[in-house]
Amino acid sequence: MIPSYFPAPDEKIWIGVLRVQLSFPGSKNLKNKRKELSKLKARLPKKYNISIAEVGYRENIKRSILGICIISNDTLHIESIFQRCFDDLSSIIDGRVDDEYHQILPFSSSRDFNAF
Repeated sequence: MIPSYFPAPDEKIWIGVLRVQLSFPGSKNLKNKRKELSKLKARLPKKYNISIAEVGYRENIKRSILGICIISNDTLHIESIFQRCFDDLSSIIDGRVDDEYHQILPFSSSRDFNAF
């Protein structure tokens, strides 16, 4: 039987995930914090073609954790985008970056789901 799915010979899919922990010491309420986060959500995805979401401390007025994701065929491109995003963060918001962590994971084009 011939499989119906043939990966391209040069197919490479890399998924980059950046986790950023932010603090907003001057924030008085959730509205202030969300205003700062909306600046990031408006600028960074347009500039870098990324996805961004608040994934932690959503109801905390002083802290937030963001998840930023990008898909590419080149790990160096992902590293470059993450570095530029990280550099832009503190210039966009009225807050500080407390921590960052990122991972770049390969995506398997195998459809053998029993392999996991």
